[in-house]
Amino acid sequence: MATLTVGSGKDYSTIALAVAAANDNDTIQIYAGTYNETNIGLYDDGITFEAPDGEDVLCSGSNWASDYLIHSYGEFTSYNNLKFTGYRYAPQRRGGGGSHKFSMSGTIIYNCGGVSDSTIEIGGPWYL
Repeated sequence: MATLTVGSGKDYSTIALAVAAANDNDTIQIYAGTYNETNIGLYDDGITFEAPDGEDVLCSGSNWASDYLIHSYGEFTSYNNLKFTGYRYAPQRRGGGGSHKFSMSGTIIYNCGGVSDSTIEIGGPWYL
């Protein structure tokens, strides 16, 4: 179990690079900034994506009709203290069939599929 950091001057400059290096049960800490990333394949279980306290992190999609941040083939993914906008599926889409098993806490979703022109704030924990 490792902690991988994303942001200016951190271990990785993009979420995608951190996901590629992650293993089961790792934590990916994302530092302040806007991350315009989409359709990242995640194959590990138990990954936690989080913004450390005080960090303002926005994950932004580019094509509401088809984008998602994570295309998850893993189970039990967690998203904590992040903001998502511009995605059809926020924060993830399930790959390979099966059910969605992820949790969110302190997360804000706006202008995404199903919540266009509105905001959902998830104080969490929230499970789907």
